[in-house]
Amino acid sequence: MKNYEYNIVFPPNIEEGDDDLSPDEAERMIEFIHTLEREMKENPRFLIPFAPVIFKKTILACEQILKEFGGRLRAQINYSSYSATIEMWCCYVEFAHGEFMSTLQEISRHAISIRFEPLVTGEQHVFILMPYFIALRDFE
Repeated sequence: MKNYEYNIVFPPNIEEGDDDLSPDEAERMIEFIHTLEREMKENPRFLIPFAPVIFKKTILACEQILKEFGGRLRAQINYSSYSATIEMWCCYVEFAHGEFMSTLQEISRHAISIRFEPLVTGEQHVFILMPYFIALRDFE
């Protein structure tokens, strides 16, 4: 199965590369996730039950920060490594209402890695790596 990748930039008029999705393509992302969930229901041993909910919740929390402060987001489900990554780049991050921090706290129970890295460009890079699938061979 092809890896899933979702890219978005706020504000939408920022010119980025061809790999970024326009906001109107978000519907395709939602449909893809629903298709993935339907496929995974046929073989539930592959999917970690909480992973899609945490993944979507984190994307929404990151998008809220980016709508307020600007930046870009990349979320990817990697089928070969059974993991999901969410990366966010923004110039400024303020966790005023605690929503993002409470989401990070929930993710930290399941995540492999959460990193905050200030970049030389002045941007803040947030990297989240979490398990998304369990290999079928682990059950046999």
